[in-house]
Amino acid sequence: MLCLNAVIIAVVLALHREFQAISFDEEYATVVGLPAERLYLILLCLVALTVVVLIQVVGVILIIALLTIPAAMSRRFSHRLSSMMFLSVFISAFVTISGLFLSYAFNLPVGCHNCFGRRNCVYCCFGFIVRLARSKKPVICHRGDRMGHRV
Repeated sequence: MLCLNAVIIAVVLALHREFQAISFDEEYATVVGLPAERLYLILLCLVALTVVVLIQVVGVILIIALLTIPAAMSRRFSHRLSSMMFLSVFISAFVTISGLFLSYAFNLPVGCHNCFGRRNCVYCCFGFIVRLARSKKPVICHRGDRMGHRV
């Protein structure tokens, strides 16, 4: 599993610019001379390898959550692809480790039904803390306003 992780990370680091080009504008990548179809297939293979690694760690149900939620959260707080990738890896690792720690601390099985609820709570708390840290104005809740809207 460690070798597979190393291969995934090495390929992503080696082809970062190319993946960025085909992700945002495939026609531009083709015009520039990049083999867009081949790079797209490599990217799909990397996603498949990531799913293989994640199945061994968390199981089938949580793979979708671990692939989509950290990326969506990091997109809210970054405007560059490299910082978004780093932040989504950090969020995913933090949430997975905290879910495992909470399962161990409360002596509960590390099943989907337990970890999924805890991970959602940690995602919400983490997102709220980061939003408060990034806001220039304090977040105030008045009667009739929805929670979190700036006044």
